[in-house]
Amino acid sequence: MPKLLPLLALAAILIPTIAEGADRIDAYPLDTCAVATKSKLGGMGDPVVKVIDGREFRLCCERCVAKLEADPAKFAASVDARIIEAQKASYPLTTCVVSGEPLDADAVDFVVGNTLLRTCCKNCVRKVQSKPENYLAKLDEAIVAAQAKEYPLTTCAVSGEALEGKSIDVIVGNRLVRLCCKGCKKGVSKDPAAVLAAVEAGWSAKSKGAEKKGAPEKAGLEKAGLKKAGLKKAEPPQKSG
Repeated sequence: MPKLLPLLALAAILIPTIAEGADRIDAYPLDTCAVATKSKLGGMGDPVVKVIDGREFRLCCERCVAKLEADPAKFAASVDARIIEAQKASYPLTTCVVSGEPLDADAVDFVVGNTLLRTCCKNCVRKVQSKPENYLAKLDEAIVAAQAKEYPLTTCAVSGEALEGKSIDVIVGNRLVRLCCKGCKKGVSKDPAAVLAAVEAGWSAKSKGAEKKGAPEKAGLEKAGLKKAGLKKAEPPQKSG
């Protein structure tokens, strides 16, 4: 089971970066309050945005601000766990972002700003701590390489306008997000969770479409293979009378 790095060891890993060709928007990526974890953001009016030690948190109401400020480490650890759970499936690397070694059961999962990073060991975590912007840039390059070609949306994730010509690419968490114009970056910063939800829905629909397309293709290939080999598909055994 991957190890989670203690929060106090991450205090210095809160520097966002800009990858070549895609800006990183290091906004709070979850759709629930950093304190009241079951409370959906927006359910009690506009979320309250709070920055602590360079890291953005979002809260459902003013009452949660005092709780966050009283024990930021406690709530940051909770947010980290939820970010790791949310971003792990789309993490683009199977190797350590520092050493290039394969990520195995001893891999360390930790959060930089509001982004999951994975290393092969705690020694590599310390290297990330020393120059986080370098390794975030490396991660961002991997995100673009993994997601750009098959990006699932043909419209802007903020405005809904068609993506014509060259899009404006940004990265939120471990997801590439394509926009119709620079002005829509403000929309990403305003409601990053909604934008991520739109992109995730696109990936989900694309995956389901591929599965539906693959089923008849697989059946056709199976049929063609049997015909070419001069074989007949085995029939189920008949019950004896």
